Amino acid sequence: MRLNRLILVLVVGLTNTIISAQETKPPLLPPRGVKLLLETEMSCRDYIKNPTKPKYPEKAKEAGIEGEVLIFVWFDQNGEMVEAKTLRSPHEILSEAALNTVRQWRFEPHAPLFPDAHFMGEVRFLFSLANGKFEVLEASKDEQAKQSDEFNDELKRRRSQSTP
Repeated sequence: MRLNRLILVLVVGLTNTIISAQETKPPLLPPRGVKLLLETEMSCRDYIKNPTKPKYPEKAKEAGIEGEVLIFVWFDQNGEMVEAKTLRSPHEILSEAALNTVRQWRFEPHAPLFPDAHFMGEVRFLFSLANGKFEVLEASKDEQAKQSDEFNDELKRRRSQSTP
C-alpha cells in the first residue's frame, strides 16, 4: 500500500513538473476592450528603447547561409514583449538569432490617447554575405514603410481564430 502511494505521489509530482515546465502560449489578441495599434516596421524601430541587431551566427557563416528574416512582434501597454515569432526565414539558425535579439527589446508606448494600447508590428533583418563580409542589415526605409503579406496573413489568422 505504501509503495502504491509513493508511486502515485511520484507520478503526480512528475506530471505537475512537466505541465508547469511547458511554455504557455500567449493569447492571439489583447484582452477584449484593449486597443491594438498596428505599427509599420519604421514606426516600430523608432520606438524601440534598446534597438540591437542580431549577431551573425557562426554556423550560418560556415554554411554560407544568408537571407531575410521577418519577425512578428507584439508589445503590451508597458512596452514589454508579449510575443515574437518568425514569419519568414531562409533557415532556423537565422530565425533563432533574430528572435533572441528582439525578445530583449523594449518598446516606448507612444499613444497618449490610448495608454493601455498594445502594439503589433514586424521587423526584418537581412543576413548578408557580400564581398566576404557577413553583415546584418535593416530593411530599406521603403520596405519598412510597408506591411508584408505574411504580417497581414498573421493578423487575419489571429482574428479568425479568436472570434467565437
